[in-house]
Amino acid sequence: MPYAVTFTALSSAAVSLSLLLGSSLTGINVWDWLSAGSSFLIGVASTVYRRNGGSEGKHFLQRMLVIGWVVSLRCLVTFLAIAFLLAAVLGWGEESDHTTWYEVFLIAVAEAFVYWRIGHHVRDLATWAAAE
Repeated sequence: MPYAVTFTALSSAAVSLSLLLGSSLTGINVWDWLSAGSSFLIGVASTVYRRNGGSEGKHFLQRMLVIGWVVSLRCLVTFLAIAFLLAAVLGWGEESDHTTWYEVFLIAVAEAFVYWRIGHHVRDLATWAAAE
């Protein structure tokens, strides 16, 4: 299963780098690099694999995919509602050509929250399955 963790980290890096390379039209700033780095670190540091029981755990990929899909969709709806609220109340969302510190911070918090919730549910399922 270490391959799944490696795959997650490399996928995160590939997506982050492709976004950076694709944004060369507007220019890349230091916040773009910090965002890519934080996405990579959050993906690597997530404890979902260990919460499933590590090398002793079973059905990690199935659990990660199924639970990850549901948690990601639920969080997406919640985060979009929060983003629209912040844009309306604080005036965020003004057109800007560059990434800012608060965008990097909010995205990192959102990513960490999603991985935390996935890990929480994977642990619950692993504990329940082990008790049976």
